[in-house]
Amino acid sequence: MIKGYRQDPLWKQANNSTAIARRSKAQHYSVGNGLLHATTREGKQCLYILKEHAMNTETLRELAISEIDNKGHYSTQKNLRYATKYLLWPEMRKDFQDFVAQCEPCQINKE
Repeated sequence: MIKGYRQDPLWKQANNSTAIARRSKAQHYSVGNGLLHATTREGKQCLYILKEHAMNTETLRELAISEIDNKGHYSTQKNLRYATKYLLWPEMRKDFQDFVAQCEPCQINKE
């Protein structure tokens, strides 16, 4: 995962400690132990998940969504509330919506 971060433009900006980088879109991100963290509106640090492959054809994001959803097959909102305590990435809401819409146990729990 750290290897993947080093290829990511946002990681490169956040890892650059110059004043120019701090004023960029990376200002809400920081690097610690080689991992990229995002600062939420509440001031919490969440792990930024890259869009790279984890195992087989599944991405790290897909793996995270699946693991979170398997905790109870809840709604998009409930899954997001849990996930955003620890993780963050662009299009996170859309990714969870798409997953829940195609998850049969989630649809059964809605009824």
